[in-house]
Amino acid sequence: TGGSTSGSAPAPVADSLLRHVPDCPAELVARLALVHVAETDDGRALTPGEWLVTRDGRLRRWDGFVARGEGAITIISSIGGLKGSPIIGAYCISKAADMQMARNYAVELGEAGVRVNCIAPGLIRTDMARALWENPENLRRSTAASTLKRIGEPHEIAGAAVFLASKAGAFTTGQTIVCDGGATISGGA
Repeated sequence: TGGSTSGSAPAPVADSLLRHVPDCPAELVARLALVHVAETDDGRALTPGEWLVTRDGRLRRWDGFVARGEGAITIISSIGGLKGSPIIGAYCISKAADMQMARNYAVELGEAGVRVNCIAPGLIRTDMARALWENPENLRRSTAASTLKRIGEPHEIAGAAVFLASKAGAFTTGQTIVCDGGATISGGA
């Protein structure tokens, strides 16, 4: 990461993933940055096209990636961006926008050696999804239609992020990796 620092991140998105990646090489962890819409301390919105939330929770411009001629930006979205919903429609629209943002910025930053990708998790055991997994009956209903019949764990999403940030993912850009236990292919979640 590089560039100037401004404002503070609400909750470090990367930390919630990276604490689930045991034995991850330090040099790889240092390269992982996740796009996150945030606000400055004075409440001014920052555009996701300009800022990154790094694993230390600080906001940084992505100029450093461009100046270095390499970098990997991973946007965490949701499988909600792949389908419609009568209940959480605005959320689903915003998640589809994440996927398009990855494609557009992959085109814009590709010549500079910066790769931009997206991860679309399904139901993952996080605080945001607590209402769907805390109650055993809700969890059973929420996972019944997925092919793996279980909830995902944060480390299973972190593995995709590590792949995208590593040399193994060096030829991957503008893509959305779906990690959902088979929910989208089976009509679930």
